[in-house]
Amino acid sequence: MKKQCSIAFALIGLLVGNFLSAQTQITFYTNYGDFVAEMSDSLSPITSGNFIDLVESGFYDGLTFHRVIDDFVIQGGDPTGTGNGDAGYVIEDEFDDALRNVQGTLSMANEGPDTGSSQFFINLVDNDFLDFDQSPLSSAHPVFGSVIANFEVVQLIGEVNTDSEDGPIEPVIMDSLRVTTEIGFEHEIDAGIVEIRGLRHPLCDGLKAELVLKNLGRTELTEVVINYQVNGGNPQFLYFEGSLNPGQSVIYEIESSFLLPGINDVNAYTTFDNGQVDENPDNDGAAGEFLYAPDYHSLEFSFTADSNAPKETTWALSDSEGTVLREGGNYSLTGLGTEETWCLEPGCYSLKIQDAGFNGMDNGAMLLSREIEGETVILAELTSVDFGSQERFDFCTDGFPILVESQTNRSFEIVSSPVSETLILKQLPSTPKSIELLDTKGAAHQIPVANLSSDLRLDVSGFAPGLYWLRIKSDFGTATRSFVIAR
Repeated sequence: MKKQCSIAFALIGLLVGNFLSAQTQITFYTNYGDFVAEMSDSLSPITSGNFIDLVESGFYDGLTFHRVIDDFVIQGGDPTGTGNGDAGYVIEDEFDDALRNVQGTLSMANEGPDTGSSQFFINLVDNDFLDFDQSPLSSAHPVFGSVIANFEVVQLIGEVNTDSEDGPIEPVIMDSLRVTTEIGFEHEIDAGIVEIRGLRHPLCDGLKAELVLKNLGRTELTEVVINYQVNGGNPQFLYFEGSLNPGQSVIYEIESSFLLPGINDVNAYTTFDNGQVDENPDNDGAAGEFLYAPDYHSLEFSFTADSNAPKETTWALSDSEGTVLREGGNYSLTGLGTEETWCLEPGCYSLKIQDAGFNGMDNGAMLLSREIEGETVILAELTSVDFGSQERFDFCTDGFPILVESQTNRSFEIVSSPVSETLILKQLPSTPKSIELLDTKGAAHQIPVANLSSDLRLDVSGFAPGLYWLRIKSDFGTATRSFVIAR
């Protein structure tokens, strides 16, 4: 019998503020699967009413999600499929402090104040900068509902391959939208955990997840007992106390470091709503599985988009067989980016940055690092934004960066390695823009181009013995080669 480790969860915080007053339910039937959204009828009657009217008229049937940006939004509702169409009229904006552009919410697309019509988007992540009262105050998108079931279908759509204009390569079709539950709730007292978030990717350092508690009944909830457990272990408890109106949700963050290597399961459910037995036990809980991989390596990745042309730049992480594991980019607003923790199986990977404008980035940044024996080791860093159409970094999680040339460059070769004082090159591109030596900690040492002699010899006598990379940038792109200094 497998020994069960004791489970200890810590409540990180109760995040009240994601209250979503929702009543009418609409099912999206798509070629990627079905999901359900609830409208915020009471808080956004104009916007929700417009959307429901369009659904009931069949307006959305057969339309597509014409704009997909991973880690941002999926957008649809344009009868032309170009992003320029609408329903032939506009509606006024309506906002409420309780409705925010957080993950899973539906929000109106527009071209400015009071220009909403039929186009809408679903937030794949928290996008609070799209709220009406948030800096930079240049965007104001009214929220009118939220996805309450099968959000993983929305996330799957968010991962489809797209072209340079964010259009899916293969159409994502809304076969039909249907009102499947009218306003009103079936039971007087009914609460449930409707979703467990944060289980998509392997976890290196323990479980960190979010439990979404929702009032599914007609009566205000003032207290709820939440039970949760991992791998069938002893139940742990959280206690909600406050005010949760019908249709509203709150989020609990939980974590645990006491897990079993391999596949773990977590489930959560509610009991004793307002001190009474829940009237509808069928929707009390949610469950999920995740991979806990303590032998994998935990990497920190950060990417900041080009502030002048954020839509042009994308990034992708691939394994040694070329399978894309994570990707992002095509950001639509200045300054967007991401900070992520990656839990990767030990091995070698490629991180590729591409620019659709073939001119690199005017600014922006990228850094990938890992803690090794108490020191931060840089595995990949964008040290120059002038990389043309593509910059690629090959690295191994248990070692140091192995940088390779971009596909747009002309190569060069190092004649011999190890070297002691002089590095001899051949097939060097004419008029290099810059020459850098990178050490194993990622530090870049600029070498004046003038120091390269006419016979392509480079003096490295001032550098300590060890492993280095020589990176040369030219009009053709970037090329990098490794070499060893030994004395």
